[in-house]
Amino acid sequence: MHAADRPWLEAGRVPPEGRSGLPGRLLDRLPKLHWTPVTADGTLTDGDLVDGSGGPRVIHTPGHSPGRIVLWHEPSRTLLTGDAVFHRGRLDLGHAALAADPGLRAESLAKLPADVRAVGFAHGAPLTGAGAETFRRFVESR
Repeated sequence: MHAADRPWLEAGRVPPEGRSGLPGRLLDRLPKLHWTPVTADGTLTDGDLVDGSGGPRVIHTPGHSPGRIVLWHEPSRTLLTGDAVFHRGRLDLGHAALAADPGLRAESLAKLPADVRAVGFAHGAPLTGAGAETFRRFVESR
């Protein structure tokens, strides 16, 4: 995890300041959306290679959360976006009220490589082949 998300994961819930809008803060009150607190063995930061993983590089993409990261596997040109980009019928950045700082999302998107062969998402089906071209156009349009 990125150090900026450590307090969230160790608390087992999104803190009230973790959502920019009332709908998100109300949702986070639901115990169903809490998790077992997690303590990381270490932290990652922008540009790090994930140890022992064969090469995914960390791209820090704050916005959805302060420590949101994307993993970029350069040899296979595969991007794992997590919550930085959603793919629910179309590509988007998710609802602003559910993001910690929605204003940072476009800037974070600009850090992502557009020349990808495959893209995985926390929300939505992966894109490969011609779908990867859709992702490139999405990134370049922002």
